[in-house]
Amino acid sequence: MASFYEKIVDKALDIIFFKDKTKSYLILIILFGFILRVIAADDANHAIRPFEIFGSGKMDIWDQSSALWYYIEGVFYNVFGTTQLASRFASVLFGSMFILLIFLFTKQIFKSDKIGLISAFLIAISPFHLKMSIHELDVGAIFFIIFSALYLFKFIEEYKRKDLILCALFMGIAVLVKVYALFFMASFIIFMLYKMNKDKEKVNGKIVKNLIIFLAIVFIFCIPTLTHNYLLYKDKGYMDLIFTNFFKMGLDKAQQLYGWGAGYMAKSDYSGFLFGHQANFPGKAMPGFIVVFNFILFEDPVMTILGILGLIVLFMNKKRDYFYFFLISFLPIFIYLGAQIPMAKHFLFALGLLAPVAGFGLSNLQEVILRNKLKIKYILIILLIINLVYLGRGWAGVHGHFYSESGEGQLMRYKENIPKNALVVVDPRIYTGFTSWMFIDKNFISSNYMASLMAQSKKIGNEVATDVYFIECAKDDCGWGTIAEQKELNQSVENFFNEVKNVSIKKKVISAIDEGNFYIPFMSKNEKEKYAIYYMSINLNPGVINAVKTTHSWYMYPLGYDKTIAEVFDDYVVKGPIEFLIDKLAHLIFYISLIMAFASVVFLIYIFIGE
Repeated sequence: MASFYEKIVDKALDIIFFKDKTKSYLILIILFGFILRVIAADDANHAIRPFEIFGSGKMDIWDQSSALWYYIEGVFYNVFGTTQLASRFASVLFGSMFILLIFLFTKQIFKSDKIGLISAFLIAISPFHLKMSIHELDVGAIFFIIFSALYLFKFIEEYKRKDLILCALFMGIAVLVKVYALFFMASFIIFMLYKMNKDKEKVNGKIVKNLIIFLAIVFIFCIPTLTHNYLLYKDKGYMDLIFTNFFKMGLDKAQQLYGWGAGYMAKSDYSGFLFGHQANFPGKAMPGFIVVFNFILFEDPVMTILGILGLIVLFMNKKRDYFYFFLISFLPIFIYLGAQIPMAKHFLFALGLLAPVAGFGLSNLQEVILRNKLKIKYILIILLIINLVYLGRGWAGVHGHFYSESGEGQLMRYKENIPKNALVVVDPRIYTGFTSWMFIDKNFISSNYMASLMAQSKKIGNEVATDVYFIECAKDDCGWGTIAEQKELNQSVENFFNEVKNVSIKKKVISAIDEGNFYIPFMSKNEKEKYAIYYMSINLNPGVINAVKTTHSWYMYPLGYDKTIAEVFDDYVVKGPIEFLIDKLAHLIFYISLIMAFASVVFLIYIFIGE
């Protein structure tokens, strides 16, 4: 009798040699989606946070109420160093695995390989999902939310306890990645109660017990964040941003620290969201829900339209379980985020919920309306072409176009030419998040501090010839979006770089496509200068070069959580044996969650091969 491992190997060989055509096609779709995500991958401000995070001991980042995703990315930083490969790999990996997950999720719902493959293909080529292959948390969050949903649907089919436990485990990881997963937890409970109430005989009177098990497991994953905020409040009298907004405790101290933040005490405008003139959208009379829905429609029109078609067909055919699940899961988080934090990236979750019904809608379109006159492969090719063209549309959420390398990426490649001991003087019109990530391993300083640095050097004496590289924002505003309103700043920086140009060597000009422009290779030519690099040798005291790191901070934290630069403001001191044990338990749960997050990828592949 063949062993378990022999069966797995046999199934893997069947896939590789195309004996199992469904899985072979799926692998090709995943590989294609992986390539597209590698092309689309870009860096964002959050790329700084995983740097040296393992040494920080943090379980919570002040504006996220979570930190797990940064640790996931931090693993790749430890493997590959502070490179673009490291910063982008987590989003590319989990984004690509999401294609496989959508296939399994859709197949679980509709019991159809065909619909599963269509849904997986639509996710693989989704412009929205591709453009979110950046250093943000949403790709990871939706991966674990849909993984949890997969086992929710397995559970309501046979009511096996192991499926409920897996559903809760993946939801717990999702909460540690991004706290808005708690909305999905509540929605899953409502749907679970609805189904268990319908299937009382199958459930055998264990509705309450199942609910308690689910909630208890998810609560365990909440312990790290709860512990951080409890110990921080006890030690310093304030909590993180989200907890402060919710509990309204420690307001005076929190106000001093991060009262400037856009999310601090953010007010939800539900009236404007439903009836118009929403505060988040000044000048727009239409209801906010239409504006927010347009985010989803505009970022991925194919998925959105096919998804709506699929929902209509589901309702008409009275196959309403997933229809109800979609409404219960989609509406609460859509309304909350739409009324309070309406940023396009926050609505990536819609793709995970729409993909199964989009595949179902396209399958019905081909079979019922077109009556199989147009083969599905030709329809998919047409949709691929539409999406590839659509990817040429600029989007302000990323630095560069899908078909061109961002100016930041080019600058990071160029910095390999800058000697380790050189001083890098950076234009303050470049967004601090970009600067901090691009030159995180260099001695960099804003040009605002250059005059005082040179004065300090002269005062100390013992100066030596030092390589100095000047990085100018050639387009005047590189990421802030507000420089046009700061005319004095812009003029002072222009004066500084005009002086630099007169006495330096121009090393390189970096051009990039403007984010808002449409671009297709070989058809569009609208590159503009974005960065200019100048070089000169200046006599400076080596000590002042080492001291520039005291300016290295971003979004409340010193770079690399380096306490020699500045205090990490939300570190707490553990007092007493009970608090010590609570803190150790929370960290243990956190690090086990990190192991489970990586194990989930292996587990997903195992399900796929051994299904």
